Amino acid sequence: YSFALKVSGNKTDLKVDFFFPGDAKLDQHFTYAVPSEIITIETQKLHVGKWKIYISWKQDGKEYLEETEIKITKP
Repeated sequence: YSFALKVSGNKTDLKVDFFFPGDAKLDQHFTYAVPSEIITIETQKLHVGKWKIYISWKQDGKEYLEETEIKITKP
């Protein structure tokens, strides 16, 4: 399983943070200075349950933040 993120425009300093509300030790962080068009993050090692995902980046001198959630289930 994987989490795919399509990147368009001239985004820089892309950060993808996975937060597991029940246990901060499980949190995962990924950083890309200049991301490719599609970023794929493998999720097989993520704990089963609901994850909050924060995606932040810079574009044209401005900072942006997007939040979403995913649920990891057993295969």
